[in-house]
Amino acid sequence: MKKILLSLLVLVFGIQGTLSASAASYDVYVDKDNETGIENGSVDHPYNTIAEGITAALTNDKDYRKVYIANGEYKEQITVGKYVKLYGKDKNRTIINGKNNKYAVKMKDHSALKNIRVYKGKTGILVDENAKASIKNSKIKKFKKIGIEILKSSRNDSEKVTVKDSKIYKGDGKGFYIKKGKIELVDNKVCDNDEEGIDIRSHVKGKIKNNEIYDNGESGIEVIVGEADLKISKNKIKNNDASAICAQFYSENSMLGDIKIEKNKLSKSGKYGIDCGNPSGGHYSLNYWNDSIFLSGNTYHDNKLGNHNAVCRF
Repeated sequence: MKKILLSLLVLVFGIQGTLSASAASYDVYVDKDNETGIENGSVDHPYNTIAEGITAALTNDKDYRKVYIANGEYKEQITVGKYVKLYGKDKNRTIINGKNNKYAVKMKDHSALKNIRVYKGKTGILVDENAKASIKNSKIKKFKKIGIEILKSSRNDSEKVTVKDSKIYKGDGKGFYIKKGKIELVDNKVCDNDEEGIDIRSHVKGKIKNNEIYDNGESGIEVIVGEADLKISKNKIKNNDASAICAQFYSENSMLGDIKIEKNKLSKSGKYGIDCGNPSGGHYSLNYWNDSIFLSGNTYHDNKLGNHNAVCRF
């Protein structure tokens, strides 16, 4: 009997300890359904809007800016300030509705977003220039132009943008639009968008790994080769209306790239498994593609125009 009582006490205090640790792990609380008449950001009296929570978090020391958001639909356009981290309760039910704003969420340096669904907005999430940012276990849906737009930054680790375990889908434009900088896109689903799944412009460095990229209206991945330093590996890229991967030459970015395309499954593309082209014209060397793109262990299946465009000369 004593052993049973002791076990129950351990269980109860263990649970309480867990709850206390959980409550202590956030600095500010937000709940749109708070009807107490008091808002101070505490667990018992949370703010009603995310914007209020972020404002309060910014008054804290930079290491203590974690904002917890209860389930509900928040019709706001927000800017996630420096060192602020947003944590939703449930990525399906904690919703930021950007409506018809320029963006739903803008992320500043050292900001983070997790377990949140970002809905609508012309751009779902806009990552500011020179910002290190993290987006994890979230959904970005029904945007008008771009799901996640990453503005220009350097290519060092201190400014890396990480997107992991997230779904970017059912947009009227591109899933990703990456202008310049360092990226890490891992274990995401990018699908059912009207344009490219991932559109990479010049001078982008990083890795794209273990993603599923499918049913997009243009290519799965489109990348400007000049000075790109990328490893694209172990992705499943299928059923995109153009090519699975489309490499592009632009005369203003005519330097060689270093793009490793390894162990991807490229299938059922409307054009090629891998395409090479110069949409704005200009002249490149005969071996430009072969000197910039390195293939290893990829598999191809049912791509309408073949595995590779002949101009690639792989």
